[in-house]
Amino acid sequence: MTFVVWQIVAAAFQMGGSAYRTMPGVTETSVSAFATGLTFTLFTAVFSPRPWPVGVVVFAIQLAIRVVPVAYLLGTAEYMRPRAAVLVPVIAASAAGGILALYLIRYSQREAGHAIKGGSR
Repeated sequence: MTFVVWQIVAAAFQMGGSAYRTMPGVTETSVSAFATGLTFTLFTAVFSPRPWPVGVVVFAIQLAIRVVPVAYLLGTAEYMRPRAAVLVPVIAASAAGGILALYLIRYSQREAGHAIKGGSR
């Protein structure tokens, strides 16, 4: 599902009339990272029997998938260090997508709890 959303974002940027390029820009990559972080965390947690713990674990995994290669690259390849400013928005967007997914999971659990109790808010 995450791959489908990622391809939809890429297609939307291509339909936006941007010039052909071999590498996507920071904005496109950040939007794709946000959508990927959101869908990867949300859909995995929603389809599990315990959404909140699974969501937290999946969020940590998807953030590690973004951070660890970048940290390794910046630590070992000195010529890449000036490009760190380009990589930070992508990691931040991915984290923001995951945090939004965790918020939606928590909100839906709270609303479900109110519906089960039958009480008004």
